[in-house]
Amino acid sequence: MMESSLPSLKDRPQDATLAPFTCSGEPTAAPAAGELVSVIIPAYNAERSIHETLLSVRSQTHADLEIIVVDDGSADTTADIVDDHMAEDSRILLLRQSNAGVASARNRGIAAARGRYFAPIDADDLWAPDKIKRQLEAANAAKHRVGLVYSWFMTIDSEDRVLEYVHKVNTEGNMLRRLCEDNFVGNGSSPLILRSAALAVGGYDPSLRRQGAEGSEDYKLYLQIAEAYPFALVRDYLTGYRIHAAGMSQNIQQMNRSRAIVTEELARRQPDLRFRLRQGNMRAHRTLLVRQLKARAARSAIATFTEMFRTDPLCAAMEWCILVGRILRAPFIAKARRLSRGTGEKFTIGHLEHCACGATHRSWESNYSASRR
Repeated sequence: MMESSLPSLKDRPQDATLAPFTCSGEPTAAPAAGELVSVIIPAYNAERSIHETLLSVRSQTHADLEIIVVDDGSADTTADIVDDHMAEDSRILLLRQSNAGVASARNRGIAAARGRYFAPIDADDLWAPDKIKRQLEAANAAKHRVGLVYSWFMTIDSEDRVLEYVHKVNTEGNMLRRLCEDNFVGNGSSPLILRSAALAVGGYDPSLRRQGAEGSEDYKLYLQIAEAYPFALVRDYLTGYRIHAAGMSQNIQQMNRSRAIVTEELARRQPDLRFRLRQGNMRAHRTLLVRQLKARAARSAIATFTEMFRTDPLCAAMEWCILVGRILRAPFIAKARRLSRGTGEKFTIGHLEHCACGATHRSWESNYSASRR
């Protein structure tokens, strides 16, 4: 199947007024009451997790959603589970395609979306009940039109237990230089994204898959948006990002190649960012190395360590010194580290009976259902 293509901006007149951020700064327009937000869920063989993911989306306190699930050629019962949810909630739309990868699936969702903003979420991650509401408020309260709203997140295990509170950055505005050093957005399920900003750069890049370099599609889109727009931040942990034990054995060379391709493209456009991007690549290696060491995945850790020094000895040495320094300081910061870790509690999602899914949105829902016919 051919890769999903996105419509150009000229084909989307409703987005024509959404101009990128400039130094002079165009003020953000006041939001319309009950603004529609498009949720995009790419799903591939997600029968074990998509039910809970859909519950966390459906129970958002901001009820004006269209929930677009793109089944990327699943061979299990993913589509059947989505069908069950569709029978209960007319906001859900299921699209199906042959397996083409997460970038293609997300692009299919963006092409079908009608909201000014869209929020991607992977089919095994979770959202806090007020995630969309608070991010939409942050977007509309910003002085300038923002291209992306991010928040902090928690890592969770297969049983939804919180492993760690991830709080990398506490700033907003022009974030391109900081983003070169570290993908502080952290995952593909945390941001709320201005749809016209994503369309302007062609959405997620499906060519990375063709190059055998999947893994940095999210990061590339964030960098491209940061070149033209400021970011906003909600200072709370609103996403449960699931960490799988099997993730420690994923192809390290593929991950490195993916990030290298993405950062080299940006370095060619903006040569002054090249050293920051080199540092960022090594920081990503260090983060992966720490996770592997914590998981006692010795072979993977050795491979990452070797790849760091083979790729960029100078930056690798700098990051290694940082890592050693943190290890030496560990006894003195044990309390802070305990506070940043989960305490065994489970990530909490909303309850449908308590969400704004009843009378507050039934009139909107009837209009939405009619528009789909």
